[in-house]
Amino acid sequence: MEDLSQANKVAISDLRNGMRDIEVTVQVESWVQRSFSSEDGTERVVRSGDVIDPSGRCRLTAWCEVDPEPGDFLHLTGARVQFWQGSPDLVVDDAAQISNLSDAPWESIDPEQHWVDVDLTSMVSGGSRRGIRTSGTVVAVRPDSGIVERCPECRRVLRDGSCMEHGPQRGEEDLRLRFVIDDGVSNASLLMSKDASEAFLGVNQESVKEEIARDGRDGFVASLRQRVLAQRLSIKGRSIVDDQGAMLLADETEQIQTTAADAANDVMQRWGVVL
Repeated sequence: MEDLSQANKVAISDLRNGMRDIEVTVQVESWVQRSFSSEDGTERVVRSGDVIDPSGRCRLTAWCEVDPEPGDFLHLTGARVQFWQGSPDLVVDDAAQISNLSDAPWESIDPEQHWVDVDLTSMVSGGSRRGIRTSGTVVAVRPDSGIVERCPECRRVLRDGSCMEHGPQRGEEDLRLRFVIDDGVSNASLLMSKDASEAFLGVNQESVKEEIARDGRDGFVASLRQRVLAQRLSIKGRSIVDDQGAMLLADETEQIQTTAADAANDVMQRWGVVL
């Protein structure tokens, strides 16, 4: 029984969709509650927030009355895991499953600075995670990078002015960048939304729109390829790993400045070359 109990103790990085009866300790980053009407018309309250531990971050949803403060440490027992926006997140159904710890299990983590380093191959071979930092070399720039039109109802990208869910729509313009990054062993898709794209490019959405109007989408993508292909990037964000492969949704992306000598040393270390 002790072995079984130990097996149920996990960290956030271990979470996988469908897990049940797990035991985990987390630090609360934020907490809110909201009311809604269920299908039978009754009013229900759900409480949720972002939580972290030394291995990463996720969301915690509580279908019970519990109101921790940011910075509190919670020990959860009998928790379950379900996907939320592509990531495995924690769910508890009864307040008896939650203990607010008086003794901190680790030194308090600053949520603003909490990014867990994961190499790209480990990320690709693991499960979906939030709050990670990884790196890779750009090997492809998708031709649909730039200005796109989204459905105002569901935010899907329109194809020929139509949404697969809601039909013909007057689209809302948005900016995104789509790359493929590689570490020599594994690769993953990289998606940057508007804010991350503007920060990476150093220009706003309107400037990108003007460039595409002047040079065409092909011209914009060609200049982007010239700028980033074969360049190493450091990415902070979350990963979605499923049967379709691995995707990184970037909060921040930075180009790593590497000299030729540094690049050569990286290759030699990776392949164990000794001169």
